[in-house]
Order: sequence, then structure tokens, then C-alpha cells
Amino acid sequence: MHCLAFCGALTAHHGNEDRALPGIEARLPELSDVIVRLRAEHADIARRIEAGIDDLDQLAAELEAHFGHEETHLVPALNKAVRMGR
Repeated sequence: MHCLAFCGALTAHHGNEDRALPGIEARLPELSDVIVRLRAEHADIARRIEAGIDDLDQLAAELEAHFGHEETHLVPALNKAVRMGR
């Protein structure tokens, strides 16, 4: 049950991000490589959820790396853009 709730929340989170990414990329084209990677990771995670996750520990490690990449590359750039009014 916890996996279903978590996977549903994760799917919704990534869907929201995927809808926001085109606008972010248009305003901050320097993030293009970061966004390409995020989209690919979102698609991979969605496929794995759809197929049925067989290794939760591996998924948790991959999500930790995914979120770390977002926090390292995407969040600071978005914060800077907001401060600059972009």
C-alpha cells in the first residue's frame, strides 16, 4: 500500500515537473542539458513503475541521485532567475 501511494505521488510530481519544464527551458536555455536528463529519468522511472518495481532499494538510490541532481543544478538556477526577474 505504501508503494502505491508513493508511486502515485511520484508520478504526479514528475508529471507536474514535465509540464513546467518547457517554460523553464524557454526562459533558461542554459539548463537544456539538465532538463534533457530530468526528462529521461522521469520517463525511465515511469516505465519502471508501470512494469512493477522489483527492487525498491535500487529505485530509492536512483531517486536520491535524481533529486540530488535537481537540487544541485535546477533549483539554484531557478532561484537565481527569480531574483533576476527572468
